[in-house]
Amino acid sequence: MNWFKFIIWCQLFLTALSELSNAFLYLTGRYYTVQGINPAEFYSQYPLFRIVNYLFGGVGVVMCIFAIYTRFQLAGFKKGAPGLFLKYTMISVAKTGIYVLLYVIVSTIYGKMTTMAELMDYISLMIGGTALYFINKSYFAKREFLFDR
Repeated sequence: MNWFKFIIWCQLFLTALSELSNAFLYLTGRYYTVQGINPAEFYSQYPLFRIVNYLFGGVGVVMCIFAIYTRFQLAGFKKGAPGLFLKYTMISVAKTGIYVLLYVIVSTIYGKMTTMAELMDYISLMIGGTALYFINKSYFAKREFLFDR
C-alpha cells in the first residue's frame, strides 16, 4: 500500500499544485516572462497564443480541482475511485497532446517552426503519463475490492 499512500499523500497534491501553478502562468502570461519574453509584446505579435493560453489556463484550474477530488475519493476508498484516477491520468495525457497540437498549429500559422526539443519535452510527458496509466491500472485491478464505500 506504499504506492497508494504516495498517490494520495504526494502525487495528487503535487499534481494539483503543479496544475494550479501552470494555470497561473498561462492565464497571466508569466509563462513567457519566465522565458525572458515580454508577454504584452509577444501577444501583440501572436494573439492566437493568448487564446490557447487562456484555454489551457482554465483547463489547468479544472484539472487541479479534479486532482483534489480524485484524491479524496481514493483516500475514502469510494467505489469507482481507481477508475476515476485512471481517467484523470489519461485526461492529463490527452490535455498535453491537445496543447502540443494547438501549439504546433498556431506556430505554423505564424510561420514559426516548432523545434524537436520542444516536441520531445511534451512527448516524453505523454509517454510517461501513459506508462503510469498502465502501471496504475495493473496496481488498482488487484485492489479494486478495497474500494467499496
